[in-house]
Amino acid sequence: MKSYNLIFLRNTKVILSKKTYSDWKDIQAEFDDYMSSLDFESKEDLIEYLNLDYKIEAKLIKSQIGEMENSGLEKIELTI
Repeated sequence: MKSYNLIFLRNTKVILSKKTYSDWKDIQAEFDDYMSSLDFESKEDLIEYLNLDYKIEAKLIKSQIGEMENSGLEKIELTI
C-alpha cells in the first residue's frame, strides 16, 4: 500500500497511519471496528483529499501530519 493510510472506524474515529500494510485485510485485522480505508501516495494527495471532501483547512491537516511525523508515531487519530 501507499505512504499514508486514512482508516475509518465504525466508532467515527479516523486514523492516519504511515504503517505499511499489504492490503485492507491487514488493516482490518489490526482494528476491530474497521469500516474502510484509503491510501495515498503523498502527503499532498492526503491534504488535498481532506481539504476537498471534508472541507478541513490545509493548515490544520499539515499540523496533525507534522505532529505524527515529529513524534515518531506510526499512527494518530485525526481531528476532523
